Formats: sequence, C-alpha cells, structure tokens
Amino acid sequence: MADHIDTSAVANGKYFEIFVPNYDTSNARDSYLRLGIAAASDPTLKGQELWGKFTEWLDQTEHGHTRDRAGHDLRTPRLGEADTADGIHEKLGWRDHTDGNRISTTYGDKVEIIGGNYQLLVLGRQDDVGDGVVWDASGGHLVSGDIAPGMVTKIEYKSTKFGGTWKVTEETSKGHVHEIFHGEFREEFKGSRTTSSIGAIPSALSDTFTAAGTGDDTRGDPVVVDGTFASTINEYVGHSSARVATITSETYATTINETVNASGTITSDTKAGTLTETVDVGRGTLTSNTYAGTITETVGKASEHTLVNATHFGWSNEYNFGGGMEITLGGKVEIFVGGHFQLDVAKTVAIILLAHLEIHAGSFREITLGYKWDLVVGWELEVDTYSKTISSISKSSVAASIFLG
Repeated sequence: MADHIDTSAVANGKYFEIFVPNYDTSNARDSYLRLGIAAASDPTLKGQELWGKFTEWLDQTEHGHTRDRAGHDLRTPRLGEADTADGIHEKLGWRDHTDGNRISTTYGDKVEIIGGNYQLLVLGRQDDVGDGVVWDASGGHLVSGDIAPGMVTKIEYKSTKFGGTWKVTEETSKGHVHEIFHGEFREEFKGSRTTSSIGAIPSALSDTFTAAGTGDDTRGDPVVVDGTFASTINEYVGHSSARVATITSETYATTINETVNASGTITSDTKAGTLTETVDVGRGTLTSNTYAGTITETVGKASEHTLVNATHFGWSNEYNFGGGMEITLGGKVEIFVGGHFQLDVAKTVAIILLAHLEIHAGSFREITLGYKWDLVVGWELEVDTYSKTISSISKSSVAASIFLG
C-alpha cells in the first residue's frame, strides 16, 4: 500500500488519501480512498470517466421543472450551484474508486441518513446512460427509470391545482409487459377528472382529451373521458365453451347520446333461451328512425312456427310511401274495435283463393267513385234488407257518407 500525494490541492485544504496503484498487475487496476478536500482531477482515468456519467438530479431541467427540494410542503422551488455535477465535486469530502468489484456486507442493521439528494446509476456492463437504470431520490420525490416500462419523464409543480401539487408524467417506449395477479384487487378513483385513451387521438377530439379538470377538489364524482382508436378491436365476454354465469349491466343517466356509424357492414347476432327487452319513456316520446335501401326482417324459422304478439295501447300510425307487399300463409284475424278507415289512391287488386266471409255487425257503407266490376267465380248470396240508389253524388255528400255513417 502506498500514499498518493496530490500537491495541486494542498493549498485549498486538508486531505488524506490512500492509493493502491496496479493492485492487480495483470489488468493494471487501481483503487483509492480520499478523505478531505477534493483533488483537481481524479488520479485514474476510469474514475473520471464514470463520474462523468452523472449530469444532474432528476428534479432539474431535464424533467421540465426545478422541483421544490423540501418535498410536499409546497415551498418555492430552489436549486443552487452545489446541486450541479461541478458543484458536488467542488464540495467533495469523500471519494473512493476501484477498477475491480466491491462487496459490502452487514450482519446486523444498517442506517443511512442523507441530508441532500441520492442517485444510483447502474449501467449494466455497457456505457450508454440511456440504457442504464436510474434510481433517484431528490426534491422530495423518489423516481426510478430504466429501459423497461414505466419511466418518469417529467415532474412539474402546478400551483393552480388543488392549492399546489405535482404533476408526474410517466412514459414507456417499446414496452412489453405481462402482468399476472392472484388475489383480491380493488381500485378507486375520486377526483375531478380522469382521461384515458388508446391509440392516436383524432385532431377533432384533441380539445376533449387535453382539457384539464377544475383542480379545486380531490374528491367527488369526476368527469370521465375514455377513447379507443384502433385499426382492429376484438372484444370477448365469455365463450360458448366458457360461459359467464351472470352478467348484470345497469346504466342510469339523465341524458344518453349513442351514435353507431359504420362505413361497411354491421352484423349483430343474439341468441338466447328467453329475451326480454323493455323500453319505458313514460308519457314521453319515443322516436326511432331507420334509413336503408332495403330492410329485411325475419321472425321465426320456416321449420319452427313462431307466435308473434304485438299489442298497441293507443293510436297507431303507419305510413308506407312506396310499394308494399304483405303475404300471410295461414290464418289471420283482424279485429278493429273502433273506427277503421282505408283509402287506396291507386288501383287495388284483391284476390281471394279460398272462402271469403265478411261480417258487419253494424252499419256498413261502400262508396265507389268510378268504375266498379265484380266477378264472382262460384256462387254468391247477397241479402239486402235496405237499399238506395244514388243517381248523383257530390264531394260533400261523399264526405258526409263516410264520416257521419
């Protein structure tokens, strides 16, 4: 063991240094320990090179703000010369370096109290600081960062939020994470606003996703903004081979706006033993608009006859502007308890291939404005207990006949 004397620093103060040059002659490795005033330069090149890897604390300009180094007591952020790499070296009181490995063992407890900041940089047998692991405790914050997901990229003090608080930005580049959790997990959010997005946010929605909360209260019912923008979305809830026992979904709101807009095809397939759908708007108005070139609706299967019950309590309006066809293969009963008015403003053809029975239990009036031709193939029985021939007719008399009975 030999002493190493650095006369360049003698005039600036006292120091004690133990230096072991070439302790490993096969690799020319050095080790030294210096207590007291710092040397003008490190005795070994590697010691200087490794020290040069430290640039600044994570509470400095690299993360966009000089943070309050007193922690969360919201005092004015402050940073001095001694907090820079050069400032630390100028006030150096202890310096040790080795070109080899270092092992520290403690059989019992170990307590370290640091009055300033602390930073640990592990390069992982390579020289690029960006690919290393940084563990930094400075400015009252604990920040860790590495090439794996979850690196804090910015810490900013926001005086306008909740009377003053910190905004932490965490970013992951080229992340690949697989998280498995067994046990119970509970997550709660209580604040003014929560925003989450997947994919690139369209410019038209930029203001919606960048808007900030009120910053007044940390508890309450928040504004929730959620967006998914993707090339393909596959969502599965259970499977035919792994069914979910029970699914309960409830939504209560004052106003609900839903828009489904597909430039291609929408396919919806629902299969159930029993399907019950209820829409209740009280005495309000229910408006449903469907716009399509062709609408095809099938109820039941040809091999499985389906009973369809439709009940309308109240007035019902149905308008068909265009051609229409209704075919019933089987029995059909129509009962009108009330007024029934039918107007055909076009040629009407009625073809009855089997027996036809009409029963009018009340007043029956038929008015033909124009030519009428009846062809009976078979037999016809008509019994009139009262008849009257109208030789001349006017619009007023037609209206009176129809609506006055």
